[in-house]
Amino acid sequence: MNQSTIIEKYINLAEGIDKNISKHGSSIWEGFESVPFIIYNNEFQVAVGTHWPERYEKVKENIWIATGSDDELMGCTCITYHEQIVAIWDIRTWEEDIDLPHATGDVFHEMFHVHQYKLKYFKQESKEDDDRNIWLDAMTIYPHNPKSVALMLSENQFLLDIINHPEAKQVLENLKMISSLRNERQAALGKAYIEYDQGEETGEGTAVYAEIKMTALLSGKSIAEVAMKYTKYLTTTASALQHYRRRLYPVGLILCLSCDILKLDLQNEFGQSDNTIFDWIKTQIDFQSEDIQVENLISEENLKLAQELLESYENEKEKQISLFTSQPFSQVEGEIQIVMFDPMNIICHQNQCLHKHGRVKINGKELLLEHPFLVEFEDNILNVKKFFIPADKTY
Repeated sequence: MNQSTIIEKYINLAEGIDKNISKHGSSIWEGFESVPFIIYNNEFQVAVGTHWPERYEKVKENIWIATGSDDELMGCTCITYHEQIVAIWDIRTWEEDIDLPHATGDVFHEMFHVHQYKLKYFKQESKEDDDRNIWLDAMTIYPHNPKSVALMLSENQFLLDIINHPEAKQVLENLKMISSLRNERQAALGKAYIEYDQGEETGEGTAVYAEIKMTALLSGKSIAEVAMKYTKYLTTTASALQHYRRRLYPVGLILCLSCDILKLDLQNEFGQSDNTIFDWIKTQIDFQSEDIQVENLISEENLKLAQELLESYENEKEKQISLFTSQPFSQVEGEIQIVMFDPMNIICHQNQCLHKHGRVKINGKELLLEHPFLVEFEDNILNVKKFFIPADKTY
């Protein structure tokens, strides 16, 4: 398939995405307003909206294309792009046969983050240095321990039970169990890490909820079936720690679905709240119950599995970093600054972080690196001590 044919395919896909979101967005979440978006790879960009840089060419009403790579675009997210906030999606993450319902859901997810920022309930407040370091650690070097992992595995089981048994009484009981497990996890990890978890559940979980609702509506499939894209991270224990941040997406999704089952006003009351989704739920329902013996909620199987997962996790991190260092590499000298990193594609072990890609500033020049690089750091992952790249790259 030549490039013009490929571009035409994505022009048509973008047009369909735009129509679907314009038609259904506000019915999925009241008050939602569509925003400009770009779907792209390293060869071309398809943009939907009215105002784009001069290198974009208008091909249809509100649809524009540009060829070549654009170093301002990285990942799937929302960004400020030439003085407007836009959603972006890297089409290299899609299968070649991606269908319109799923593509619409994906872009809607990123647009929803723009909606969240407008509502001001999904934003990172400015942090003191100590708090910022904990936040960075939570994203990358999460301090898992056997007890916290066993508690997490037990929580996963109660969350999945909400999906499998969506009756109000059972959902309420499961939420009470989850609350008790979280209190115990907080004692094992510290309050800051649970706050990080609940922040991610709120920001990403509500966006996943919007995405899944959109995809289910357009595809005619059930919520549970479409949600398997995310709930698999609660069932696939072998990679539970490698994909820990990704695990928080279905947790937030299930908490949102619990609100629907319990008939809580998620969109209006929670949308105007400063609470995380879990803390807000606790303000809406009575979590008081008979004393729950948390140790009775943790099976011997989960305790054993937790230790195995931790050992496997550490071994896998060492293996991935060793794979990089076993190949020819070179050290970049000078002043290095990590401008933007992808928390979904970073492996940290001890004082090293292996990035799949990222945006860095080398001796004052900002670059998008679309290849792996290894960082040795001090104090926190942004404080670069040494910086290594594959030997065939030069900057």
